[in-house]
Amino acid sequence: MPEPDEQLPVSVIACFYNEERYLPGFFSNVEASFLGCAQLVLVDDGSTDDTPSLLSAWADGKPEVVVVRAPQNQGLAESRNLGLRSAERPYAWFIDADDSWPPHALTTLAAAALAHDADMVIGCADYRRPAAQQGRRIDGVPRSTVLDRKGALDLMLRGEIQGFLWSKLIRVSALAGDVFPANSPQEDFVGTVTALSRSATVVTVSETVYTYLNREASLSRTRNPALDRYAIARDSLVRVARDEGFDPILIEYFQLWFHAIAVAFTPVRFRASPATVRLGTRLARAEIATFDLSRIARIDRKAVLHARLISHSGPFYAPALRLALSVHGLARSVRGR
Repeated sequence: MPEPDEQLPVSVIACFYNEERYLPGFFSNVEASFLGCAQLVLVDDGSTDDTPSLLSAWADGKPEVVVVRAPQNQGLAESRNLGLRSAERPYAWFIDADDSWPPHALTTLAAAALAHDADMVIGCADYRRPAAQQGRRIDGVPRSTVLDRKGALDLMLRGEIQGFLWSKLIRVSALAGDVFPANSPQEDFVGTVTALSRSATVVTVSETVYTYLNREASLSRTRNPALDRYAIARDSLVRVARDEGFDPILIEYFQLWFHAIAVAFTPVRFRASPATVRLGTRLARAEIATFDLSRIARIDRKAVLHARLISHSGPFYAPALRLALSVHGLARSVRGR
């Protein structure tokens, strides 16, 4: 936790929609970490429960806390854009109401940014289920290093850096212009790509700075996702990578693991409707047919094996995947006993 009189060059932005049950824990986390040392922008996205009044009551008497209210529910993308308009400090950090972070997280990110005049600092983030004691790593690299824009984009193409916002401290000027698109279910990825494309210096830190708590209502885990809109996030990085002159095969590899495999795998994993499962498989097969899988295999043979399974298993892909996921879940539960 920062020293009591230390001021960090950070605006922390948190967006809420009917989050009243999570607010006591959120307030406690903030008070134990950075309250009074950073600006805190709380955006209520047209909540219909007691979230607005609870936010206002808690913020009362705290000059560094700003409460912004949307006139109606507009979605997470616009809420984040709205929060950025109220950011008064050079860097932004996005957090969610129901997640957690260690007391030193913001100090760690800010120190790295100031030491290197970085445009983006990328820490590590973990994923945890509510009943689990430990999580697993979902973002970040296990080393601290300084990268240029192209080096950071290379890690993103390979999946070593993900598009999650909570593990990243980003210069506000790199997020100018409503960078989070309302029409994309992966608006955080698009915003991260845009910010990276505007960055000269990117720093990675090996410390875990955030833990994402999975819950049933998670936006990223909707049972019947709008698969046709997932291409928006894919295309955002493809455009930037092509402009930067990356190897076309590396770009195809990104398209394979990020989009083609995902649109087939995700509907099955989250038990989507049969129509959504069929759509995902059809989209995946059409895209995979355009790739040079033999050359992509030099980067990741497992991904290519999965792609060939999608392409050549006919109607058996979904049942086979369900069986594999069931066996994996059973094995994990046995190990946890």
